[in-house]
Amino acid sequence: TAMFTLFLVYSTYDAFNKDVWTAAGRSDSGLMHDLRLATQELDSSEKGVILPLSEESGFAINAVSGKKVVFARRTHTSPFVDANKRAADAAVMLFGNNSELKKELMREYGVKYLYADQYGLQAMQYCYTSWENINGDGALYCLMTSKENTKYLTENGIEWKLVHSRLDPASPVAPRFDVAIVRPNEIFLNITPILSTGNLQLAWVRP
Repeated sequence: TAMFTLFLVYSTYDAFNKDVWTAAGRSDSGLMHDLRLATQELDSSEKGVILPLSEESGFAINAVSGKKVVFARRTHTSPFVDANKRAADAAVMLFGNNSELKKELMREYGVKYLYADQYGLQAMQYCYTSWENINGDGALYCLMTSKENTKYLTENGIEWKLVHSRLDPASPVAPRFDVAIVRPNEIFLNITPILSTGNLQLAWVRP
């Protein structure tokens, strides 16, 4: 039994050690290098929660920095977190037309930073320009929430539509659900850039 357990541990470590994402995490170039710069900036600045542009962007900055984010890849978040509510609130903070509610939400979540990386910006652009044709897996480029939040989105001037999509971008065979996706719009927030590289931007943020 002990030998079998040892073999399992070794096999797991070996697979992890050879994984392409493990190698990327150990590299000191490109996005990983810039994420470390962002982490250093966050460590030396006022504590606060990060508002990312997409689930994947939130997942990346949280994984590298350990800092709190409004939302991240939902398949990696706690089951006790209401990922759909957080996504809808993020949409209101980013694209909504109710300034007072945006301020209230930012205070509630403790938001101090806006984080944008290449993936988040490209995802927003794709979601906006391909809106009429987006369905299925294309929905993964957009902010998504549950159907129950569509009234909330409409009340705050946010365009949405229902699609049938998987929630996990890492698994092409993941279950699919009817979800509401959000069309990006101009971001009406006052921002003060504090870090800008070829791969990402980090800014102080105010509604």
